[in-house]
Amino acid sequence: MGSVVIALLIAACVGLIQLYKTNIPEHVDRSTIDVTQSEYDQALQKWRARGASEYEFSIHSGSEDIRLHVPGTSGPADVLQHLHLGSGVDEENLPQGSGRLRRMTIESLFEDIKEGIDVSAIDSSFGSPNSKNNLFYDYSARFNPELGYPTYYSSYLRVTRPSREIVWRSTLDAPVEVTDVKIIR
Repeated sequence: MGSVVIALLIAACVGLIQLYKTNIPEHVDRSTIDVTQSEYDQALQKWRARGASEYEFSIHSGSEDIRLHVPGTSGPADVLQHLHLGSGVDEENLPQGSGRLRRMTIESLFEDIKEGIDVSAIDSSFGSPNSKNNLFYDYSARFNPELGYPTYYSSYLRVTRPSREIVWRSTLDAPVEVTDVKIIR
């Protein structure tokens, strides 16, 4: 009877450790991104193969929903609709941080993801050498499997101590979700 109880306690401990490991990210001493250079290259190739010189797309980021028209590869995006918390935005009084979103294009999202891949390839931390903390960046991206455009992008700052304890993790910018793309030509 006693050995059965011990076996059950051991099984419960193993189960709890597995649950802990699935919910707590493993600490790594470098910046990370969850897409490979190959996945990025394939997605970019799919997007470029479409030859989209003019398109519209919608993005959701935090409390912002924006519909943009990109008239060409060199021109800035035109804002077709901008909602903040579901209400129209007064052009004279834009929400803080929305300027980045209003200038966004599919191409600029690819550039952001490429920067994340490049930063993650560097095997070191960022910040002052005299600091007691190490700074790392964690990026996440997803691509549309058919057309290749980015459907999601996020970037986080992770601060760790030499003991490898993660003491702070914060978003650099609100994650961006591309909810709709319409290629015009």
